[in-house]
Formats: sequence, structure tokens, C-alpha cells
Amino acid sequence: MQTVQSTLAMSLDDLRAEFDAVRDYSYLNHAAASPVPARVGRAMKDYIEMMVESPRYQKALQESTEQARASVAALIGAAPEDVAFVDNTATGISLVAHGLPLERGDEVILCDMEYPANVYPWMSLASKGIVPRVVPHCGGGIDVDTLRSVLTRRTRVVTASTVQFFTGYRTDLAAIGAFCREHGLRFVLDGIQSVGVLPIDVRPLGVDALVVGGQKWMMAARGAGFLYVRREVADAMTPILTGAGGLVHGDHYLHYAMDFVPGARRFQHGTINATGIAALGAAAHMLRAVGVEAIERRVLSLTAFAIRELNARGYATLNHPDPERLAGIVTFVPRDADALQAKLQEAKVVTSIRRDRAGTKHVRLSPHGCNTEEDMRRFFAVLDAA
Repeated sequence: MQTVQSTLAMSLDDLRAEFDAVRDYSYLNHAAASPVPARVGRAMKDYIEMMVESPRYQKALQESTEQARASVAALIGAAPEDVAFVDNTATGISLVAHGLPLERGDEVILCDMEYPANVYPWMSLASKGIVPRVVPHCGGGIDVDTLRSVLTRRTRVVTASTVQFFTGYRTDLAAIGAFCREHGLRFVLDGIQSVGVLPIDVRPLGVDALVVGGQKWMMAARGAGFLYVRREVADAMTPILTGAGGLVHGDHYLHYAMDFVPGARRFQHGTINATGIAALGAAAHMLRAVGVEAIERRVLSLTAFAIRELNARGYATLNHPDPERLAGIVTFVPRDADALQAKLQEAKVVTSIRRDRAGTKHVRLSPHGCNTEEDMRRFFAVLDAA
């Protein structure tokens, strides 16, 4: 099995060359799911071929998993032992929500722009008497002023998306992290719309838990993601899903003892999606080789270009006016979203339609570091002709 750890430094052009699809398509839909880069596909293929060809692949499985753990941990500034693998974002958020030592009457604050994966796990706590408080967004997301206005003596958790899926609002993680530390609150993040495209360092930000699915900006496969939990927070949590994988004596199969391993690995309870994790590790290593800071610069440039061009044509976007709150998502209401989407598909320009609470259809653009201004111009050529 080939290792992904031998990857040398890559440029943005090298990243673009990983995708056969860009020869024909302008793919502007990474907030939904990314195409799989060639090297990520090879990592999956290599792992599957190894399983087919050798009955003794367990050692390679362990090595591949630990390489992937180290790569994703480095991507967010975490220690590998503080990272566990999960199937998806909803699973990871559920593990955190139900694992935190919350009591009846405790409150969790989130805003009304969150993706369902960061809503329903908290709503499900209502059966235990825990109160999820969904507060109105401010400019597309949640900010410290809003938190100050809704904070009560029973508030225990603030949860937010690093970037909101609909509005593209980039959360001020430093400010909210400082607020949470000041008031003794747990700070939980859904990072699926930013990790891989925007830099993050969880430790100085005071993040208590971060969950990331791999299929979007990380450019990995569906069905594999990861969960970071700060060590002292994890050690105070009791997993709601338990199995040998999260126990100290888990490999002593007839020694029945509920002695959880320290840190986040206690949440990795059973058999993992090894092929998906191989993809996740290869993707994380690739993104680090390119440099997330370089990816961020490219994406913010394309985002600003899209907003300027839309505004020049009389379209308002949902983006916050402060450039510091911009990320990789631009959403607007065209005259006929369905007709525009059909023309875009015909022209091989890939975007998404997303609806607001009233059901109004918006078109959402989400370019990555592999995109160029020419991809954006192809989109606007179709928009102008629609």
C-alpha cells in the first residue's frame, strides 16, 4: 500500500491538476460535496486492493489509520490522541451533545442559521430536560453581542458552525471562544464548511469540540469524518455509544470493564470505515502540502469577485458586509433559480440551490482552491444569458 506521507509541497495549480473534471466543468459546489482528487482516489483504491490481495492487512490498517489521525490533527492544530474518527458530522455532534455532563435546566445556545447536523442533536436533549435555545442570527450567523444578550445563569454550551452553510457567514471564533472562556461555557463547533479551506488552530481558540465531515472542503470521501475533543473535556464525558474500541482493555475481549481510554479516542467505539479514513488522511495531507493559507487567499479572492460581479448586475447576496466575515460561500436570489440551474447544468457549471425559511430558492456558489477566475466567468456568462 502506498503511503500518502511522501507528498511534497504542492501549488494551487498542482491541486487543480488533481481533478479530471475541471477540464470540462466549472465546479463551484464544494459546500455540498467535492469531487475526489486523484491522489485521494488512489489512496482508497490502494487500500481496497490490499484487502483483496492480502489476508493479513490489519497492520497496514492500523498504520493507515494512525497516519490519517496525525494528518487531520495537524490540519487543526490538535494532538493526534485528541482526535477520533466518526461517520459524519451529525454523529460527531450527537456524541458531544449527549456526552457532555449537562443537567436538567441547562441551556445550549445556537443560532437559527445552523445546518441540521448541528441542530437536531441538541434538540434531542429536550427529552432530558436540557434546553436548546435557538436565537436569531445577526448578519447571517452568531456573534458576541447576541451571546451577551441571551446569556443566563443556566447557559452551559455555545455551538456554532465555523462558516454558515446558507449565508456564508464566517464566525468570529476568537471572540466567541474568549467569551466562552470568560463565562465558563463549552464551545462546540461544526467545522464542515471551513476545515480544509480556512486555517484553524483549536487550542488557542479555546475550542472544546470540533466535528468535521470529510466530503466537502476537505475533498475526501462520504461517510468518514473526525471529532476533536479537548483532553480535559473528553475525560469528563461518558460516550453514549460504547464498544471495545474506546476501552483501555478493549483488546482483551473477555475482560469486561468500562474503563474508557483517555481523550477523544473513547468515542471511537467499534469498527471504522477504513477506506474512508484512508481517503481522509490522504486529503488532509494534500491540503497541508498545498497550504491552507494559500487556499484561503484564492477562495477569498474568488468570493469577493463573485460578490462584486453580482452586485454590479443588481443582485444582493446574503454575505455579511464585513470582509472578515467572508468565507467560500456566496448565495443570492436569481430571477428564476430553476431555469438558471438548468442552464448552468447544460453549460457544465455546477452550483447548488438552497431554500430559505419561506421557501425562496437561492443559488449558492462555493469555489475551492482548485478553482480559478475563469470558472467564475463561466458562471456569469450563463447568468447573463439566462
